[in-house]
Amino acid sequence: MLGSGGRGPQSAALGFGGNSAPTAYWTATESYNGTSWTNVNSLNTGRNNLGSAGDQTSALAFGGTTGSNSAATENWDGTNWSTSPATLANARVSSPSIGTSTAALFVGGPHPSYPGGWVEEFNQSTSVITAGAWASGTVYPSSAAGTSGGGTKTAGWVTAGDQGTATFLYDGSSWTGTGALNIARNGAGSAGSQAAGLIMGGTTSPAPSPSGRNNITEEFNGSAWSVQNLMAQTRDSLGGLGTQTAALAFGGFISGPWPSGSTGVVEEYNGASWTSATALPGPAGKSNIRGAGTQTAGITCGGGPAITNVANEYNGASWTAAPNFFVPVGSQASGGIQTNALFAGGEPVSTTAGIYNGTTWVTSPSITTGRNGASSMGFGTTAMAMVCGHTPPVTNAVEEFTGETTAINYKTITTS
Repeated sequence: MLGSGGRGPQSAALGFGGNSAPTAYWTATESYNGTSWTNVNSLNTGRNNLGSAGDQTSALAFGGTTGSNSAATENWDGTNWSTSPATLANARVSSPSIGTSTAALFVGGPHPSYPGGWVEEFNQSTSVITAGAWASGTVYPSSAAGTSGGGTKTAGWVTAGDQGTATFLYDGSSWTGTGALNIARNGAGSAGSQAAGLIMGGTTSPAPSPSGRNNITEEFNGSAWSVQNLMAQTRDSLGGLGTQTAALAFGGFISGPWPSGSTGVVEEYNGASWTSATALPGPAGKSNIRGAGTQTAGITCGGGPAITNVANEYNGASWTAAPNFFVPVGSQASGGIQTNALFAGGEPVSTTAGIYNGTTWVTSPSITTGRNGASSMGFGTTAMAMVCGHTPPVTNAVEEFTGETTAINYKTITTS
């Protein structure tokens, strides 16, 4: 064979590819034990004048020609060849190559439009990383916007929206009706889990108006809602975060017709009553602001009525400016903790998603359907679901986020 690839020492070598005629490109692979050659499993792509790296038990084949220059890369695991997604950036032939199956170098080589000079590096991690992604979930029983929710992607609750009282539980695949709210509302804040949820404020009017705003708090025990002590401030379009016994309510509309009358008022809930806390920073109040985290370690982002990209951290006593979000936004879906929070969608109708890691914002895969006014359930970057919202029009669509995962890329080694 001419132009074949090969790797390994004299007593444990591997040869592959090559050609025996101008148009006969070989896939054959043979191993050598110092005495004789043995046919083993073939390459997936026959070629010659290819690059190679590694040894008899773990090798790489890349580039070469199949009649035209190839960018294909294949991995040898000691038994089989598998096609790698890590193709060469520049297909080429007859280039010097060095290295191992996890760290290789391909230098120069002829190319129809460039005579050489390219250097490409190959590296392979011991981990397999699967990127985070959004996928469609089971649709909500009815189309709505301004819903409120809590819990996790596999044990969550959603209620209210469009002045409704219906409450549904989500197990990650199906919705089940449960006890209704006592007070119909829209645009309320929420916090807590499926077994211990919380909803506060909102409006009973079809659109935010002074006559419909309320300060009513209700607690959820997994099957029924009960009215609790009132917030001090009547408001709708507010944000909420935390748990049923340690929650935070912040921002919202308090006076006048929408969009005037935004507030920066913040209140803390201890499971029995509300107390005043340090107001949101800035000269203007924030409505349709969203947050994630706990009462002592929270992150808020966006809000209006003139939507902004401002973000702030809360430590249980005071606020500190955080880096701005990528775009001005309000009414997002949000979840997670202060050092690992996911914000997605929002107004205007946005598909933007971002992760706050406690220091900066990191881009995240965009949602499929832009929307605002959606509720959310989950732990942010690990697993979160966003439910309903304005696309427009209002929708019952559910999108679920599964966070990035890392798994060990291993091979079983046996001895004899």
